[in-house]
Amino acid sequence: MIKKFYLYTLILSALFLVAACDEDENEEYPYGGYEYVDLGLPSGLKWATMNVGATKPIDVGNFYSWGELATKSQCDFTDYKFCSQVDEIGAVKTLTKYGTTGEFGIKDNLTQLEDCDDVVRQLWGNGWRMPTLDDINELLENCEITFGVLNGKQGTTFVGPNGTSIFMPLTGTRFQGNTEYEMRGYYWSSTLDDETDKCAKGLFVSAKFNMVGKLFTRCSGRCIRPVHD
Repeated sequence: MIKKFYLYTLILSALFLVAACDEDENEEYPYGGYEYVDLGLPSGLKWATMNVGATKPIDVGNFYSWGELATKSQCDFTDYKFCSQVDEIGAVKTLTKYGTTGEFGIKDNLTQLEDCDDVVRQLWGNGWRMPTLDDINELLENCEITFGVLNGKQGTTFVGPNGTSIFMPLTGTRFQGNTEYEMRGYYWSSTLDDETDKCAKGLFVSAKFNMVGKLFTRCSGRCIRPVHD
């Protein structure tokens, strides 16, 4: 009886230690356990330390078409979620969602991805989301930006006003079945482009330029760096 009681006590102690460890982890990264950095930005926005699908900051992670929730090997308008018609060369003729001009048959005046089309909200939850164009502008305007190498991977480091930093690796972009422009980094925002409905905006990083990315074709595959308010 004493042995059983002793064994029972050991099991309870082990369970308590596991729970305590989990609680400590949640206290450090409370939003689902995903690692993030508070850069000291004016808005208080927190940036994740790695891309969706990555396991460490230098990893490229997954490629997504704008507004889609799953990765795929073929990224073009023939297989794009919000395209219902293409021409003979595969260029978009008709879109079904997100448009302000009607040039591709849709004028719903939606300029930000809805929650149901935000892959970060759907996969990570816990208040995480894709960055807006305003979020990207805040990052660019308030950080010290340097290009370099981290653990063998080229990319851009953003150092916030409080001295903390995030690393954004070069990613390339996915079009059709190929990864192109691997010496550049392309990151989606949740904001539609204001020049044409077939494109969205994002963040562009490279050895020469770090700036808002314009005219990112919506069907192309690009990476995503989550944010949390």
